[in-house]
Amino acid sequence: MTPSNRVGWVTLLFLAALGLSLALCPVARADYSRLAERVAELVPRFGARGVELVEPVEFGVAVAQACNQERECVARLLTMAVMESGLSAAVSRSEYRYHQGDAYTDRQGVRRHKAWGTYQLHQNRRNADVWGEDDLLVQARAARLAQAGAVVECRGFRSVLPEVGMWRVLSGRGCLAPYSGEVARMELLVKIRRAL
Repeated sequence: MTPSNRVGWVTLLFLAALGLSLALCPVARADYSRLAERVAELVPRFGARGVELVEPVEFGVAVAQACNQERECVARLLTMAVMESGLSAAVSRSEYRYHQGDAYTDRQGVRRHKAWGTYQLHQNRRNADVWGEDDLLVQARAARLAQAGAVVECRGFRSVLPEVGMWRVLSGRGCLAPYSGEVARMELLVKIRRAL
């Protein structure tokens, strides 16, 4: 094969690969928007009754974007949001009733809240710069980061399912200490996986 033929073939292969990648881009975008739409459809189904719910489309886009189209990540975030806040719009803005937000009364008698937003995260060094934001995407990214850290923390414990360990760590118990809400979370996670 002559050098000019090689250049021609390489150019042809490059153009074919470029054409294929451009053809697949709309499919990836369609999957992304479909995942966000599916989350939005699930908000009224899984949200708490009798409260104003988060705006479904905005919430769906935030969760899908924070998870970079990973269905498992979306299922975990949605499960966490349902269990922690019931997808309440007021809770997402950290506008709590007296008993919400991991409330306590300080020494001066002032009611304070330890938890923040849709996923009821506590302030730590990873989220200190965004803690208190009412933007749903910021909250979803912080929750994804917290979940990822919890999964990594329990990776060495083979006797514990990754999701179970994650729920335990996020509840403040550590990887091996069971708590009463983990079964309900796992059951909801299974339902949400099926629904997505």
